[in-house]
Order: sequence, then structure tokens, then C-alpha cells
Amino acid sequence: SVKADNFPSLSNFDQMISTLTYIARENEMENILAANSAQEKKRRFDAFWGSLVKNKSRAKNLVKQYYSRVEEANLFFTSHKEGWKTDRGMIYIILGSPIYVERQPDAEVWHYSYGENDPLSNIQFRRVRLSNNQAGFDNFVLFRRSYYERPWIRAVERWRTGNVL
Repeated sequence: SVKADNFPSLSNFDQMISTLTYIARENEMENILAANSAQEKKRRFDAFWGSLVKNKSRAKNLVKQYYSRVEEANLFFTSHKEGWKTDRGMIYIILGSPIYVERQPDAEVWHYSYGENDPLSNIQFRRVRLSNNQAGFDNFVLFRRSYYERPWIRAVERWRTGNVL
């Protein structure tokens, strides 16, 4: 499997920036990545988090929670690529751990509530076979549905306002 030197932690600052792709807007990512030096990149990275939550203590806790989930996603879902880059890793980072997981031969369903009608209450992943050189890895792909869009945007907005549970 793919494992960096500091697995499951991120091994460098550029990796930390890359993981922002789930909550940062395109122009915010471009702004951070356009920095001319490592020091400027760090300043812009900090400014990104500071722009989301004005209270420094809350912002610090938010950053800690986000990167804890990134590390957990790496630990739980790394296979042929880093866990945070997988569909299960993406959902885990934004929504957290499901209440329970229903495993089927070629699928997983993550349940975030008991019987509620919110579309993000039940997230389905389909097992997809990889090419021969990557055999042995479980590759689960999110079964994408159009009705996930609005709840997904709300979940990301909770991160962006520091209101993650």
C-alpha cells in the first residue's frame, strides 16, 4: 500500500495544503498555492483557517480536528493511494465516523442516523475491481447521487464556520 514516511500523519506542509481540497474554495486553494515561498505559503494557510473562524482557540481546535480526521482516514482507508484521497476518506473527513457500517459482498453502506430521511444519513460505496498490479486492495467508490449535493454543501459549510460536531 501507499505509505509516506510519517504514516498515517502527513509528511510535509504541501500535503496539509492538498487535503484542504474538500473544504477550501478553488480561489482559496489557488491563493495558497501561488505563494512564492514556504513562509508565505504558511502565512496564507494560517490566514485561510483564520478567515473561517475568528476565535484563535476555536480555529486551532478546528484545524486539529480536521487533520485528526485526515490521519484517521489515512489509517483506515489507505490502499493503492493515501486514505484521505479515497471516496471513503473524503466522506470520513467531512462527516466523521458513521454510527454503523453495513457490509455487503460488493458494497458498504455507512449509516449516520437511525431511519432519518436526510440523504446523507446513508452513504453507499460500491467495490470496484482494480487492475492486476493493484490486486488485493479494497477499492470502494462513492455511489454518487444528485441529492447528496445540498447536504454535502451544508456539511462543508459546517467546517467552514467551525460548527463541526
